Amino acid sequence: MKALFCSLLLSTSVGTAPAWATGFTDFGYDILARTKTGIEIDGALRLRGAFLHNLDLDRGLTPSGQPLFPVSLSQPSRQGFPYGDMRLRTDLAFYAPGSIVAVKGRVD
Repeated sequence: MKALFCSLLLSTSVGTAPAWATGFTDFGYDILARTKTGIEIDGALRLRGAFLHNLDLDRGLTPSGQPLFPVSLSQPSRQGFPYGDMRLRTDLAFYAPGSIVAVKGRVD
């Protein structure tokens, strides 16, 4: 478990890049007069991990006899749950030839 946490921490700290558009005035700097149609694909894969601990704050069962949060079937007294998720974000840009028009899209 410790090795998994260290590898996730290392992978997120190494692969960071600064954001291009940071405000409402930072747009259109990549649109130039072109002679050919251009296509650009850019993206990022984000991995996150967390360890959720003591979600019910030791309050016990509800009046109906159910726990407030799901518990492990194999170890009902276990308080911690590892959690992880990932997101793939892709930015697409299509540039028209001979003009300063671009169509951009983002797929999450």
